[in-house]
Amino acid sequence: MGIQLDMKDGFIELTIRPERKETLIAILLVVPIVGILVMCGKLIEQALTDTLHPFFIVAFLLFLWLAYKNLFGFYWATLGYETVEIHEKYIKLSKHVGKLKESKEYIMANITELKVYDYRNDPGASGTAMFGFSNVNVQFKYGKRTEIIGKQITQEEAERIILVLRNYIPN
Repeated sequence: MGIQLDMKDGFIELTIRPERKETLIAILLVVPIVGILVMCGKLIEQALTDTLHPFFIVAFLLFLWLAYKNLFGFYWATLGYETVEIHEKYIKLSKHVGKLKESKEYIMANITELKVYDYRNDPGASGTAMFGFSNVNVQFKYGKRTEIIGKQITQEEAERIILVLRNYIPN
């Protein structure tokens, strides 16, 4: 695990990189990729033999959309990393998996209850470590929602993130 703090032009970037657990994860990552390749092969075969069924095209596009939306979180937990950009009026949280990125922006004035949260004793928390998640994260309230930073960090790293964020968030 590594936390890196960089001063960029106009903002501060905090990068959170997880430890890698490659063996089982590599096997699990291959399954969706093989599924996509098989469907691509069927699509090409049907296109070449003039038996392309419209339902198959719809099913293929739906599968690609679901693979991106539902597996992004899994890929991020195993291969990805997070960045927190601290700008003057907002912070931007981004999850990266290779070239893919999902980002959300939060206005600093609306951020409250910034804290380190340990959910070891919460129901359903057991066994999350084997999926690459830790039992500690940084949480804050944004309106009625609770947002999370660092699903793969230790207690010490969470406290370091809190110190950095408290220097810039007024609440």
